[in-house]
Amino acid sequence: MKSSVRLAVLLVCLVAVFLPISHCSVPNDFKLVEETCKKTYHYDLCRFALSRVPESAHADVKGLALIMADVVLGRARNTTVNKIQVLRKSSPGDKRFDDCLLHYTAIEFDIAHFDEHFRNHDYKSAEATMEDAFSQAGNCELLFDRPKSSPLHEYNILVTHLAELAGSIVLM
Repeated sequence: MKSSVRLAVLLVCLVAVFLPISHCSVPNDFKLVEETCKKTYHYDLCRFALSRVPESAHADVKGLALIMADVVLGRARNTTVNKIQVLRKSSPGDKRFDDCLLHYTAIEFDIAHFDEHFRNHDYKSAEATMEDAFSQAGNCELLFDRPKSSPLHEYNILVTHLAELAGSIVLM
C-alpha cells in the first residue's frame, strides 16, 4: 500500500515538473494586449509591436504604454537614425538628412521625458511627449518636396504610428 502511494506521489511530481508550459495558464497571456490594441487606430501594428515583446504578456495597460515607448525609441534610434546616417554618407551635401537627424535626436529626448512623466504618474504630459515625437517624425517627412517622396517615408510613417500608439495607450 505504501509503495503505491509513493508511486502515485512520484507520478504526480513528475507530471507537475514535466508538464509543458503551454498547458499552464499565464497571467494576461497577451489578452490585455489584444483588448488594448482594439482601442487604438492602428490595431495590427499595435498587436504586432507589443506581441514581439515577451514582457507584454504580463504587463498592465500602463506597462504596455511604457513598452510601446521603448518600441518607438528602438525604432527611432536603431533603425531610422542608422538609415539617416547611410543616406547622409551617400548624399553628403543634402542638408535634409542633417535636419532629419536633429528631429530624431529630439524624439530620443521626448522618450526620456515620456519616461520621466510616466514615472511621476503625469500621463497627460507623457502623452504630449509622444505627440511631439509624432510631430518630429512628420517634420522630417515634410523636408522632402512631394508627399511620399522621402527616402525615409516608411521609417517616418512607422515612427509616427508607433508614437501615436504609445500616446493613446498611456491615457487608457
